[in-house]
Amino acid sequence: KQSLSVYLINDSVKGTSIQTKLLGFNMGAAHVKRTTKRSKSKAEDAFEFDAKDGKITIKYIVMTKVDCPRSVLRAYRLNAREFLTSYCKENSASEVMQYVLKNQLQKDLKIILKKVHPVFNVLIRTVRTKN
Repeated sequence: KQSLSVYLINDSVKGTSIQTKLLGFNMGAAHVKRTTKRSKSKAEDAFEFDAKDGKITIKYIVMTKVDCPRSVLRAYRLNAREFLTSYCKENSASEVMQYVLKNQLQKDLKIILKKVHPVFNVLIRTVRTKN
């Protein structure tokens, strides 16, 4: 994807090849601003979750097309935290990052949050591992 900053660390060097490990990625501020411009209400949150192989920090934004009261935005945050906590406990940090890069986690989160109120888009800004 474009507008992503990827953080890697060298694991090992074998001849002319280098093995790297993905530590995380961050979406550019310009892309986030352009994407959230169309939405009326936004619920942002950043939380540290326990994955199978360590801790992972996820920052996300939930966007709606209509103005929502604060109670709905709070319900988005609580339901998203609950879903992401169970999702991260079942998977390793590298699997969670793969699901985010494939937009699978965003789609699953959007389906869960649609039960509260219609959602325009779910955007995951940052994913980082803590080892």
